[in-house]
Amino acid sequence: MLVIRKSGVKDEIREGYTIKRMVTFPIKSNLENVGLYLTNIPVGGKVSQHYHPKGMEILVFLKEGLLKSGKKEWMMKEGDIAVLKPGEVHEISGKAETELIAIRMPNYKDDKIII
Repeated sequence: MLVIRKSGVKDEIREGYTIKRMVTFPIKSNLENVGLYLTNIPVGGKVSQHYHPKGMEILVFLKEGLLKSGKKEWMMKEGDIAVLKPGEVHEISGKAETELIAIRMPNYKDDKIII
């Protein structure tokens, strides 16, 4: 898993705006589709341990949440990103009200195995 902290990425000043180059990574050139999911996890709630055997997933945190993978855990802040390769087990807990966008590539309906 790759975790990118918004606070650790420098601003690039442009004419009239700024950008942050959060992450660049290779993807399949013949990507069938992409799924975008807005996920809300209440305090005390969680997305149980699971993985996606066929596709990668990108998690963009809009509100903080606890991300676990194996024995590692990260308190993700607003703007932080996690990039998960196929097969990486992960779980997200709402220590506070958590909100994130999950981007799945490719997006297969049956591509989620709960542990």
